[in-house]
Amino acid sequence: MGGSSLAPKETREEGPPSSAMDGFDALGVGSSASTRRRVLGGALACAAGALLGPSGALPAVSPSGRWTAGPSAARAQDGDPHLELVDLRLGAGEAPFGGRVPMLVPRHLAPGARVPLVIALHGLGESQDPVLAARAWPELYGLVESYRRLLTPPLAPRSRRGDLPADRIAAINGELSQRPFGGMVVACPFTPNPSRARDRGAHLDAYARWLVDTVVVRARAQLPQLRVDPGSVHVAGCSMGGTVALDVVARSAGAFGALSVVQSAHGAHRTEELATMLTRSGPGGRPLPTQVLTSRGDPFRERNEALARALAASGVPHELRVLPGPHDQPWLREAGTPEMLLWLDRRGPGR
Repeated sequence: MGGSSLAPKETREEGPPSSAMDGFDALGVGSSASTRRRVLGGALACAAGALLGPSGALPAVSPSGRWTAGPSAARAQDGDPHLELVDLRLGAGEAPFGGRVPMLVPRHLAPGARVPLVIALHGLGESQDPVLAARAWPELYGLVESYRRLLTPPLAPRSRRGDLPADRIAAINGELSQRPFGGMVVACPFTPNPSRARDRGAHLDAYARWLVDTVVVRARAQLPQLRVDPGSVHVAGCSMGGTVALDVVARSAGAFGALSVVQSAHGAHRTEELATMLTRSGPGGRPLPTQVLTSRGDPFRERNEALARALAASGVPHELRVLPGPHDQPWLREAGTPEMLLWLDRRGPGR
């Protein structure tokens, strides 16, 4: 994968796009030819590079139950004392959006321990193919390795770019020495691109219902180690997935205990609307704790910082973190995904 891009392109707010370029103008990504070429080229490079993987081979597709991963996630199978990857078991007609739902499941828990469920939504580049999407969070975004790093500190830099600076690594290691990483189950459903839907609002309504009424319910039935108390399900999203996560929360008041948006590609004009929505989206109509995570080279940095300012003005508990680095998968693997997991680990009762 190397420097594959997460394709910094936003989805349209209303209706299907009339051309591949319409979405850029709709939310202000930029209308110049050079900007369009850069962003669209990044999306194509991401899809092609990630689909083939570092070896140039297509990822294996497993039967239901066991998850067959690419090389960097394969160790989360038999023999790994910390983690396993399994598929969510869905009945006939329970996967209306296609694709599998890989779940990262902890093996390190003490007997009787219960952990929260996190629903992680991927970006635009992986929305083109369900096989590619199944690899997005577990492997391409570094979920498996990031979980291991937090569970077995101290963290050390994995990249020469400095996306996770030395002072931040020291702070994380200090926190983990005082309060070890507890763990969670992470479900990674296929995240369709809403701009491809004939009716964007109806599509998001149905997708939010599916996540809450099917994915959460089936995960709890399949995994007895999941907590069932209010606020024990969190949602996270990266880039396009951040936008979708915000829209899912808007349609599911009280269903989630925390929200993490990572380099979210939401429209800048929605800042006040989103902040107002988050004041009443937590359990019992309370504000929903929110992490806003971006980077200095993220093309959506300004709108993420604006969202954090609006959350502060609205009294929504939140954390804004701006790290070095660009908007790409190596940044996620080194910095973005560990930061997301650590923040979510600290949410909820007893955390």
